[in-house]
Amino acid sequence: MPKEAVPEQIENAVQALTKRPDFEAWIKGEKIAGDGLVLINNSFIYRQNLKTNKSPYYLAVPVAPGGTLDTKSLKVAEGLHINNDLRFVKTGGKAPLVVEELAPSIDRELGKLGAIVMVLIGEVDNSVKTSEAIPHSLFSQIVLDPASTTLLSAHEQVITIQSVADDEALWAQLEKAHGAALPDDFAQPFATAIENVRKRHYAILKLPGRTPPESPLLDSFVAAFQDTVRQYEKSLKASRGLPTPRTSDFNDLLRIAYNFASDAVHIIRLLVSLCDLKPIIRWCTIDEWFRLADAFRSLPWSKLKQKPSLDAYQQTINAARNRAFHRLLPVDNTLRVDLEGKTLGIVTLHLFPEYLARRTEETIEYEDKALVEILTDFTRVGERSVSPQFWTRNLAVMKSTTDLLTATSSALKLLAIAQ
Repeated sequence: MPKEAVPEQIENAVQALTKRPDFEAWIKGEKIAGDGLVLINNSFIYRQNLKTNKSPYYLAVPVAPGGTLDTKSLKVAEGLHINNDLRFVKTGGKAPLVVEELAPSIDRELGKLGAIVMVLIGEVDNSVKTSEAIPHSLFSQIVLDPASTTLLSAHEQVITIQSVADDEALWAQLEKAHGAALPDDFAQPFATAIENVRKRHYAILKLPGRTPPESPLLDSFVAAFQDTVRQYEKSLKASRGLPTPRTSDFNDLLRIAYNFASDAVHIIRLLVSLCDLKPIIRWCTIDEWFRLADAFRSLPWSKLKQKPSLDAYQQTINAARNRAFHRLLPVDNTLRVDLEGKTLGIVTLHLFPEYLARRTEETIEYEDKALVEILTDFTRVGERSVSPQFWTRNLAVMKSTTDLLTATSSALKLLAIAQ
């Protein structure tokens, strides 16, 4: 039965976590021997730019005398605020804990799950047709039909297209279908109609019912991430994380890492917020969350903070990419110049500041002001060299993020039919 599968999934996730070498090392380091609970934290990522608060409910693993973990009798505890990944609390201690059995906690959280989170495993129905009039005597209408088997077809005065992604390809196909060159005065109405269709078109996202969807939204994200990981791994193997001699492969590595980080940071923040509000989702994916946190901690820069920082991760990759791709003008530093004038005395200008650190100069009227304003418009991007070791270990971050996304999709499918 679906509902009975939920505690089993949580138990399996916790068992996988407890078998990890870092967990076993922590147990030995704590020298846990008496009765108590091992509390598992609800948040492993440095909490920046989040609009949610972390859940007060912690998964708790009972510890029997002698230090034996009982992952078959999991509890849920609240009343403490912990910062470390794991914390041992003795039974009967001073900690103000409220402990509940797992089963009623699951019932409570399933009752609060709601429909909004199920958007993530909704199924995309891309069968909507969008039409737009064309004010021209040659053709009167264009219809976007994603189910069409050809890029473009024309019948009488109606043009049917499969996609609006490539205007030039559509124009070429229309000329072929028309059998002659299209008149010059048709270009503007055609382009306008295409743009209007592009703005108005939409697909329908259908929420899951009692059976799991065949192609949920999150699974499409997973597929995109998996493809990106394969491309990254190929470029990493070819370049070994070095800018030379395989410059093209290294540039591909930087491009892929940049694109991945941009989307992954948003996705991870989404999942953090999702688990803040719906902690049962984190319970089902607890091992994958630990794996992701460990992958972040293994990055060379991550020793700066106790918890992995998404902002630092993205900034590091952005800076490395900037160093490779934004080097047209050979200016490495902010340039300071002192100009002495008869009226104003000495005026200091800062040219080529970092783009993110640029500042507006004080508004003053003076000779050649327009020229100064143009000069102070120049900026340079922040740059940072990143070691080959970073790019190698970043592969683990990418794989762990993909695994977490996969596990979250599976958990949502399970919870959807267990409600």
